[in-house]
Amino acid sequence: MEAPRGCVCRSIVLIKWLMPVMPSFNSNISYILDVYRSMCDCWKVPAIAAETKMPFYSKVPVLLGAGDTDPATRPIYNDMMHHFMTNSQRVLFKGRSHCPTMRKEGDTFISQFLDNPYKKVVSTDKDIVVY
Repeated sequence: MEAPRGCVCRSIVLIKWLMPVMPSFNSNISYILDVYRSMCDCWKVPAIAAETKMPFYSKVPVLLGAGDTDPATRPIYNDMMHHFMTNSQRVLFKGRSHCPTMRKEGDTFISQFLDNPYKKVVSTDKDIVVY
């Protein structure tokens, strides 16, 4: 059976990627690995290659969206990724949970971003913050 393509395993990759470069992140969030480890282990997901864990900087434009009530992938992950992705834009959806850009509200930001990835996206909704 093929491993799931869901967000849980991607979150593990992100966490393992951030742990070596941000010691304070490591001590505060490593418990998440214990919560999700058995979920990934049951699918026989192979270990992450060492080079996958190495931090790198990128100037490629990236749109990062997060819901402020997401219990698994908190908005702080986007803030940490933004440090390494200097042309990234962050959109925070207040009162939303996981994958908020995949809902109707996200379409506006995705369209704006794809039309001009280097131009800052704009929100007219007080519950959606661009920063």
